[in-house]
Amino acid sequence: MYHAAIRRMALSACAFSAFVLLLLVLLVFTIPLTGCEHKMPEKQLNREEQTITLPMKISCTSLTVQSLATYDGPFMEDGSGTEVVEVAALLLHNSGDAWIPYASVIVDTELCRYCFRAYRIPPQSTVLVPEASAQQYLDSRIVNIFGWHTVEKMPAEPKLLIQEQGDTTLSIRNTSGQEMENLTVYFRKYADEIGVGGKPYEFTVAYLPPGKRITVNPKYYVSGYCRIVDYEIKTGLLPET
Repeated sequence: MYHAAIRRMALSACAFSAFVLLLLVLLVFTIPLTGCEHKMPEKQLNREEQTITLPMKISCTSLTVQSLATYDGPFMEDGSGTEVVEVAALLLHNSGDAWIPYASVIVDTELCRYCFRAYRIPPQSTVLVPEASAQQYLDSRIVNIFGWHTVEKMPAEPKLLIQEQGDTTLSIRNTSGQEMENLTVYFRKYADEIGVGGKPYEFTVAYLPPGKRITVNPKYYVSGYCRIVDYEIKTGLLPET
């Protein structure tokens, strides 16, 4: 009986030792894991502190966002011409050799999201694009920028000869050798070599025979302040008489 008691005590001691060893093993593996959990907020904070600096080239495009600015003046993005003050605006540069018929750029800040839409951007040129919905500019850190654009190659030889004649008059000649129907000409106001407005002004010529010249007085066009930035040509048959 004495030997049996000693044996039970030895077994109990072994079981206790195994329990202590298991507890130590669990503590060794638990402490590093707990430490990693405490470090996660610090890593997250570092990611949030990353700031986008301008100028910034938008990947897979020929566009560079040069700066965020403000715009005061007639708001033509919706066609209304309403006078606005301190609307958020984007200084956007096309460094490519092709015309950009349409570009869309989204700028996220800590306070809001801005949407910018630009049309008819000539190659190697810069435009000041007001925010599409006339949002007011709020000074805030930029956290994200992304965008895209379409591309249009212009013909090797111009099909139109457009010249200024006086302060508000343009001379347009069809040099293509084809009839032109519904010819649309786009122009933009400029200040210090920067085009103003995401959406350019436009006017339409219903019909222009080959070799013929006409004069027009487009609304808003002023010599020295405006430039032709693009045109669209639709060719067709002579109208029936």
